[in-house]
Amino acid sequence: MSFAIKHAPKSLREFGDQETAVKKAVDFIKNFKRMKRKALLFYGPPGTGKTCLAKILAREFGLELVELNASDKRDAAQIRRILGNAILQRSLSHRGKLILIDEVDGIHGIEDRGGVGEIIKLIQETPYPIILTANNPYDPKLRSLREYVELVEFKKIGKRDLRKILLRICRLENIEIDEKALDLIIEFANGDARSAINDLELASFGRKLIKEEDLLLNYRDREKNIFEALGMIFKGKGIRRALLALENLDREISEVILWIAENIPREYEKPEEIALAYDYLSKADLFLARAVRTQYYRLEVYANILVTAGVNLAKKEEYKKFTAYRSPEKIARMWETTQFRRTLRSISDKISEKCHTSSENSYKYYGFMLKFIFKHNKKWGNAIASYLGLNDEEIKFLSY
Repeated sequence: MSFAIKHAPKSLREFGDQETAVKKAVDFIKNFKRMKRKALLFYGPPGTGKTCLAKILAREFGLELVELNASDKRDAAQIRRILGNAILQRSLSHRGKLILIDEVDGIHGIEDRGGVGEIIKLIQETPYPIILTANNPYDPKLRSLREYVELVEFKKIGKRDLRKILLRICRLENIEIDEKALDLIIEFANGDARSAINDLELASFGRKLIKEEDLLLNYRDREKNIFEALGMIFKGKGIRRALLALENLDREISEVILWIAENIPREYEKPEEIALAYDYLSKADLFLARAVRTQYYRLEVYANILVTAGVNLAKKEEYKKFTAYRSPEKIARMWETTQFRRTLRSISDKISEKCHTSSENSYKYYGFMLKFIFKHNKKWGNAIASYLGLNDEEIKFLSY
């Protein structure tokens, strides 16, 4: 059993750092029959306790939990079959029920046709409280749904609370960790408790004392996704973190520039900040062009600094808001047509099926662990490949 599951909070007393969300959720369950809206939408970054709190509420109030998992197909027929029956039928134990629809923003238009519309119907009909979770509640496909739910924000877990969580797990698992290693895990987690716990578990593999150098090896092997990189650039405190954003990112810097250009006005609010960020970005583009023209590719170093530290320094204050980053239209078309993306999607689907996470997030949560294992332990890699049903192309992808 993974640390994240084994050491998850089991009660409201153990659940910390989300006081406002907990208060709203408890009030919703207690006074459900008087509530105008029959559903809550828990939203916020990954690893902040959205699904965990829903499960705790069911346990604390003695409710039967009926869950539509993120890995399930969620078209209208499937939602009606699973949740419609649950709403119409009384519990065998005569208990109340709590309906949980996880990662509702992961519902896909064609694959899960009519899913959002069916959820709205169930909210209108339900005699039981419904809780939905999402990373981004302002996704365009959820526009109609927002009218029927009350939004409950989950903020990133604070560094002090992350430290308590990790030290508690270390104590229970008899793991020793030095202060620098602990600080590094917390820094890279960026408020994501699940990510921090996964990193701790990976670092403890085969050892009972975790040092800073053990983590540096793991983080070099960890592949970032573009959204993590954008978060480090836009929201990082100081340039040190921003400068690490492009390490192990499987994107060309020219592509990263397009992503940043698309999202600068979504992140920064002051005109002077936006102008300065674009100025740094244009200078980076000039260095890239010069590198190609002169064949002197050391100039790309300056482009990297301008793209990361430059854009980071353009802001005058730290923005703590949740920002839904969007891909440039050109990149979105490339995503659908390359063999790389098809392989990545296939691996994500196979992880999703076995680990019961959404396909959209499965590689983010487990991909870097798999790449580490495939690179450093062939026996375990072969066993995992057999379990997931990976083909040769997918094994090569994870072993690269």
